[in-house]
Amino acid sequence: MQAIGLDYNFGRQPIWLGQGLIADIEGNCDGLLVSGGKDVKVTVGAFKTTATTYLDFEESRNYYVANIDAKLAKNINLNVSYLKDKDGFIYETTSTGLNYTGIKNITISGEYGQNDSTVARMPSNGKAKAWMGKIKYAGAKTDKVGSFGAWVGYRNADPYFDVCELTTLDSARQANRKGPGDRHFVPTINATFESWANWENILR
Repeated sequence: MQAIGLDYNFGRQPIWLGQGLIADIEGNCDGLLVSGGKDVKVTVGAFKTTATTYLDFEESRNYYVANIDAKLAKNINLNVSYLKDKDGFIYETTSTGLNYTGIKNITISGEYGQNDSTVARMPSNGKAKAWMGKIKYAGAKTDKVGSFGAWVGYRNADPYFDVCELTTLDSARQANRKGPGDRHFVPTINATFESWANWENILR
């Protein structure tokens, strides 16, 4: 929905912040996001989600988010992102990242983040930090038979950086993880075949 030059998204929706280091949730998110801008797009909002967790914390939580996506040059975008739960107990996370799309069918991205929440500080009394780098080729599209996508990446995350696993990059439990490598192929309309490789073991 649009009004006074802003876009409003209300109800169940995916949440994607920056390059995906701190949040790339596909479903189970109910809330409101408001965004505006073109070369500099600003998004703010709040949502509630039921997320998996590997520690003994309440799974259903309220979150506040903000995201700035700025076009620095023709093929270079910069993001600054923010994620916080209601009390800053599990998440009080900021990140900054870049992506480059100047090579045909290739996207190169990277992101660095810090979580300054109460839980994140428990292991060492300091911020939990994480970073990732990723190279992606094309992308599988469910409405295009024969489309193909693949990516390989590297990430390093402190254990309490992403307690409720709001990102699919496994940045809660894994450190110095090479990969995974992911390949997607569309054999028929609305069907996707996916294979996965653990590059941490392959590259040892």
